[in-house]
Amino acid sequence: MRMPNLRRPTLVSAPLVAVIFASACDSPPKRIDPTGPEAVTGMGVDYGDAQEIADSLCRQMLASPAFLRYQQPVLARYNNTINNTSDPNLPINIVNTRIRSTLLNSGQIQFTSALRTAEGHDPSVREARELADDPMFNQQSVQESGAMNAVEAPKVSVNSEFQSAYSTDGSSKQKTYQLRVFVTDLLSGRVIWEQTSKPIAKVGRN
Repeated sequence: MRMPNLRRPTLVSAPLVAVIFASACDSPPKRIDPTGPEAVTGMGVDYGDAQEIADSLCRQMLASPAFLRYQQPVLARYNNTINNTSDPNLPINIVNTRIRSTLLNSGQIQFTSALRTAEGHDPSVREARELADDPMFNQQSVQESGAMNAVEAPKVSVNSEFQSAYSTDGSSKQKTYQLRVFVTDLLSGRVIWEQTSKPIAKVGRN
């Protein structure tokens, strides 16, 4: 009696299966609009959120009559945004840059970079005045360290702070963020303008 031809099962090694699976699932990265529908949304403040709230607050600030008392452009110092939340991954630098560049490009406000404690400090301002008597440099082109009225002091400071609130019902959690911006007159110490952004609320599962 002739035995049926039984095929041996093909054995595939585990590493080979892993490679095939990874190849099938892996897709090349692609560029997207970071503020568009393809952008990844997390529980924190995303790139699009940061741009939106910074732009909105800048528009409100520039439309305020609070700056009419100063000769324009008003010279200001910008203080680094304070993170008064439990989230260490907030896009602080993006908010700083967006606010500074928007206000500066409006033509109504300028920022000093001569102060060491201000955000956007440029060490070249002081370093350029320390080149006196350095034989490598043409002394006629060196900035005078004692020149009168060469560097102006700021009239106002622009300050910003992230705030947040957290709530949960056991199955879902909600994080709500807002950005507070206020401007202080440095002569009197009075706050001359203050506003908070529209809240950014994110809901997810516990």
